Amino acid sequence: MMILLATALGAAFGFTLPDIPDMPDLVESVQSMLKWNFTEERVEEPKTFLPSIAEINAMSDEEKTDRFHWFFSVFVMVYLCFVFLGSGIMIGGAQLKARGDYQALGQTAPLSKKSQILLVTVSLIVTIFLSFAASIWSLQTGRLSKKLGLDWEVCLFLFCCGCLSLLIQSVVAVAWIQAGDRFDATAFAMASMSVLPVVSDQFDTLKDIIFGALCFQSDHWAMKVLGVLSWLYLLAFHAWFIFCGVKFGLDGANPEGVPGANCFSELATSHLAVLLTPPKVDGESPAGFWEGTILPMLYKQLTPSKREYLLIENLPQAVLSLLFLFFEGGSMFIVVLNLAVPAMQIGLTFLLFKPVRAAAAPALGKALNRAVHNGNWIAAKTIWLEAGSVGA
Repeated sequence: MMILLATALGAAFGFTLPDIPDMPDLVESVQSMLKWNFTEERVEEPKTFLPSIAEINAMSDEEKTDRFHWFFSVFVMVYLCFVFLGSGIMIGGAQLKARGDYQALGQTAPLSKKSQILLVTVSLIVTIFLSFAASIWSLQTGRLSKKLGLDWEVCLFLFCCGCLSLLIQSVVAVAWIQAGDRFDATAFAMASMSVLPVVSDQFDTLKDIIFGALCFQSDHWAMKVLGVLSWLYLLAFHAWFIFCGVKFGLDGANPEGVPGANCFSELATSHLAVLLTPPKVDGESPAGFWEGTILPMLYKQLTPSKREYLLIENLPQAVLSLLFLFFEGGSMFIVVLNLAVPAMQIGLTFLLFKPVRAAAAPALGKALNRAVHNGNWIAAKTIWLEAGSVGA
């Protein structure tokens, strides 16, 4: 595991480590299994790290495919390493605290409204800074692609930063709980979904910043203006969500006609996923993997607040993306991530919210019980309002 993690970090910074064994080719292995051919496939380390667009264009199709397969496998392995490590911290740390092996930091209450707003703001600023730095560096060095966006190495580095923030949160979460409290065995794994592509605000922020950088890559001044507008809107709607959290979003007092009033909860659960994970309540009945893990994760992606968040973020960006495609030509990155994926996400919130809410009712009841038991009235109000949404 440590070799794989070191390999990933080495690739992210653009250098290789000696004597690295071939990686399991997860893509080819899955395809073989689907054909009932149960053989393990392996893929070699790429010959070039941090290639420019010209170097990628000079690669054969086989080299490009192997490069994608290698990095996909590394992403998966790195993610699993972080999940195992974070789960060990949350499970083992809680057990150590119960034995009295170390003392708490003195924080036993859930995060207050002001603390959530402050921490989300800090996390958002760091995310925007890293995304801007990666995109502008790629633009200036000829590594920004209309087809794939950033190099896999750069994406891997940003992904590792997101996972590291979750590990830090896991340490703080364990230090803050009361002696004797326990987390679910799958608590960190569920929270770690917040750094995965498509479902996380960090990823959405990165893709919007990359879109602006692609606009600046154009020789036409109008496209550069389009990029600035995209970045300004990115900052504006995040600032609006935080303002809504300050005003009323976290208190459950959502005045009618105020767009995005409940969207701060989406930011908080993405940026503070581990810190907002409540410990178990004594006497809870155990839930199966489907009822206790899969359904709650699906439900979080289908709520009315998630739908409103997606609409506010993606509709204006979709208009800008269509203008880019009209004047600059095709871009797989923009077509897939700025148009197709958001459209699918929004469509699923309309189609699946009610049936998934009904199926997830026991899990929602448990989450509400935990929030009340731990005195987290912010989370309790959010769960209640979401589950009781009408006309959704």
